Amino acid sequence: MAEQEPNETGDQALEVTLAVLLKGTIERPADVDTFKLRIPAKAKLAFEIEGPEAVTPTFNPHVSVIDANGEEMLTNYFRNVDDGANRWARMIRSKVIYTFEREGDYTLQIRDITARYGEPAFKYRVLVRPQIPHVGNIEVQEDAANLVAGEASKLTIITDQEEGFGGEVVLKIEGLPRGVEALAGADVEPDTAPPFPEEHKERFVPKSKKTTIVLSAWGPFSSASRSRPTWASTKVTQAR
Repeated sequence: MAEQEPNETGDQALEVTLAVLLKGTIERPADVDTFKLRIPAKAKLAFEIEGPEAVTPTFNPHVSVIDANGEEMLTNYFRNVDDGANRWARMIRSKVIYTFEREGDYTLQIRDITARYGEPAFKYRVLVRPQIPHVGNIEVQEDAANLVAGEASKLTIITDQEEGFGGEVVLKIEGLPRGVEALAGADVEPDTAPPFPEEHKERFVPKSKKTTIVLSAWGPFSSASRSRPTWASTKVTQAR
C-alpha cells in the first residue's frame, strides 16, 4: 500500500490492515511517513525494511511503532556495546520481530535516521507480516577440508532458527570422495568472557545451532596415494 501525503501526524495517518506491504518515499529532510495499524493481542509480527534505490549508508530508514499512549514499542535500531570502553553503538537492521501483548491501535512511522536528508531516491518498502518459524541462513565455517589418509578434519555448520523455530534440522553430506566418510562430532565449548550488553537482541538476531561433522579419510588408497592429501568437496543439504 502506497503512502498518501500529507501523512506527517497520527491524525493524517493512512489506516492499513495486516499483513501489508507499505511503500513510500522520504522526499525531503525531516519528512516522516505515518501509518495506523490495528494489531490484535498476542500478535507475533515481523517487520522487514528495504530501500529499493538508495541504501545504507546513503539512506537509513528508521522504523518505529508507537502505542496509543505515545510509548515507542519497537524500532529497527539494535543497540549494543561495540568495545570494552563501554560505548553504546546503534546499528540499523533490515528486520525486527516483536510480540504485541495488548490489542490496540498503533502508529508506524518511517523516516531517515537523521532529519537532515531526504530526496526522491529515498524510497522504502516495509513488509509487516505474521512471524513464520523457519530455518534461516546455513553457514559452513570452513571453505574446504584437506585430508590425509588416516586423519580427520571437521566442518562446523551454523544454522539460524528464525522467528521462534524450535524444530530439529537434519544435515546430509553429499559428494564425498571414495574413502572419505562423514561422522557426527561434538565440540567442547571454550570458556568465554561475559558478553557485552545488547539491547533486545532477541528482536534482531535469530538463535542458532552449531553442528560439527567430522570427515575421516580411511581407504582404500594405493601406496602411492597415501602421502597425498585428499580434498573433500562437500555439498550440505538440509531436511526438516
